[in-house]
Amino acid sequence: MDYNVEYAKIEKVILALKLPKPALRALINANVYTVEKLNSMSLEEIERLHGMGPTSIQKLKTLIATY
Repeated sequence: MDYNVEYAKIEKVILALKLPKPALRALINANVYTVEKLNSMSLEEIERLHGMGPTSIQKLKTLIATY
């Protein structure tokens, strides 16, 4: 998989969080490219994604709360 191509598919609002590459790869591997898809996941599902650290989880929780 070419992650550079996949990164370009992620919504800008998610990219604006400046998540580290492991967290972005975790989202890609979970087929999460939009805030809508992110909102469809439970917090537990997000926390279980391999590569998702506590700082990234907090940023995503903040994003989800605004939508």
